[in-house]
Amino acid sequence: MKCLTGECKKAVTRFIISKENAIVPTECEIGNLKQLLSYFQFRAPNIDAVQSPMLEPSYHKDALYKITNGRDDFRFCNQNAETEDELSKLALNGTQLCSWCKRFLCKRMTHKAKRDPSRTETDLECLLRHLRNSIAHGHVFAIPGGNYIRVLLEDVNDKGKTTARIICCQSDIGKWKTILENAVKENTHE
Repeated sequence: MKCLTGECKKAVTRFIISKENAIVPTECEIGNLKQLLSYFQFRAPNIDAVQSPMLEPSYHKDALYKITNGRDDFRFCNQNAETEDELSKLALNGTQLCSWCKRFLCKRMTHKAKRDPSRTETDLECLLRHLRNSIAHGHVFAIPGGNYIRVLLEDVNDKGKTTARIICCQSDIGKWKTILENAVKENTHE
């Protein structure tokens, strides 16, 4: 197992990525994950769900910056990139991953925005699409640790290739939800 920072010298529980270790998001009783994952599957802005509100693209960059805190270990790669190479750069490749370092890689596609086919998908929409897909298809892994719950979300395409891996904490997912809810409120109050 490789760590991104090299600072994980203590015994860090690894994510073991296998069908047997995936959780069922709708049945998850770990922390608040059931409610948080439900939000990203059905109510996050601009995703492919009836309950999803529309967030104007002018709000996307600010919301994404707040979600990533401007970190460079939260990355997007273009559709032509070799995903395995890109995953390797962030120590996100393989079937055993360090759960300590928060990071993500999302592969952009040539998707048109679901609700506005006149424009291409933004990076925020890309992240939300990958989150939604990983939850909807049951590619969610969790490591409970008291109040500090580690989560891995993985999106896999129809050819079995990984198109996104996101490692974070339950508290991060809660913050992301709040950021998006606030952006939607701002958007609707203008």
